[in-house]
Amino acid sequence: MDAKDFQAESWATVTPADLLRSITCHLPSVLTTTLCVMLVVSCMLLAWPNQYASDGLFYARLGRGAVAMDPTTEPGRSVSLQESRTSEVMSISQMLNSREIMDRVVRSVGADEINRPRNWVEHASCIFTKTTSDKRSSPKSASVDTSGSADNSDSPSIDVAGQLAHEEAVERVFESLTIGVPKDSYTISVLAKGSDPMLVQKIVQAIMDEYGSLHVAAHQSTGALDFFEKQCQQSRDDALGAVTDLQKAREQMGWMSTKSAEKLLQERMVELELSLDQAESNLADAESRTKALERRLTGIEPWVPMETMQVANEAADLMRSQLYEAQLENGEKLAKLTSSHPRYKLLQKKINSGTQIVDSVGKDREQSTKAINPV
Repeated sequence: MDAKDFQAESWATVTPADLLRSITCHLPSVLTTTLCVMLVVSCMLLAWPNQYASDGLFYARLGRGAVAMDPTTEPGRSVSLQESRTSEVMSISQMLNSREIMDRVVRSVGADEINRPRNWVEHASCIFTKTTSDKRSSPKSASVDTSGSADNSDSPSIDVAGQLAHEEAVERVFESLTIGVPKDSYTISVLAKGSDPMLVQKIVQAIMDEYGSLHVAAHQSTGALDFFEKQCQQSRDDALGAVTDLQKAREQMGWMSTKSAEKLLQERMVELELSLDQAESNLADAESRTKALERRLTGIEPWVPMETMQVANEAADLMRSQLYEAQLENGEKLAKLTSSHPRYKLLQKKINSGTQIVDSVGKDREQSTKAINPV
């Protein structure tokens, strides 16, 4: 029979009564051990510092900062928005957990505020750390450092203590901070734990604030800030110049206040409206007179006779002399013929027709002179 079989057989022979008898025999030791453990645990629970937590939440929203076009690309090139936003959320979480954010948080809150001990555990840790660092330093290294500092007196001084305090504060922020990214979500949780509730709240708030400035710095275009600052300054100068010009105009026009200027403008507007009505009335009157004159002008002759005179009719005088000669000649012929002779009648008719023609022409004729109508 080996040792394992013997042990199994011995445990198989132990009964509950044997266990109860064993506990009863060692009851003082059992009670003493239980009370000591309970006392130690109770003291640790009472003396151990409380832990506080402060959390914040980021929402990754797709916007102009997330989709920015590279100024070196072509203007006609488009930007695709079909890819998953999980990479964007992971990038934000990595930026929140980066060294740059921690440095900014330490500068914002303060390294002394973060490193300051707040309970007996932190006090004991500080004392232990200080004792350990003192033991590690040796007189030999101190002498070397003294000589080195004497040799390098021209080199710029470095605040070693401040840098160490800053690094310790950064490490504490790293240890107290937890960045969580839920699955299939566009939110990022920021959780900070510590023994001081106000400190963890300041750390979380500083992370929220500093990430905003870091996000803007990461997505802004080079030179955009200077451009907008110049535009803002130019707009401010233009506004001040306009105010100055307005003040000068008010002084020149004698405006004491806005109400007086408004009253003067209203009076001027009333005067202009009255003048406009009078001008429109005069215009209508002039147009009606013009139309009446145009109608009268259409009935007036453009040329009118200015002088009329009687002039001798040379053609009539010539015809009359020829008629007299024909009458004399025909008279002699009529004297030789009888009144019943046919030739006599023909000659008599010829003389009568010539006389009628000469009488119809008349002795005088009128001659008139015309000119432009003065009307």
